[in-house]
Amino acid sequence: MFTGVLIDALLEGSFSIENIIGGSLVALGLTLNLLFERRASQKRIAERNLEEEIKNAP
Repeated sequence: MFTGVLIDALLEGSFSIENIIGGSLVALGLTLNLLFERRASQKRIAERNLEEEIKNAP
């Protein structure tokens, strides 16, 4: 995202604060999505491990 803004600035000589803000918001959204997906994945793994422990308990 920021590479695209940099290329625009170099090739066209234009530098838009709106592009920087938009790129930052997209990067923030992708980061939040990654964190939420990681948390959900860890929760699923923990639940699966608990089920295995219960199933294997004497």
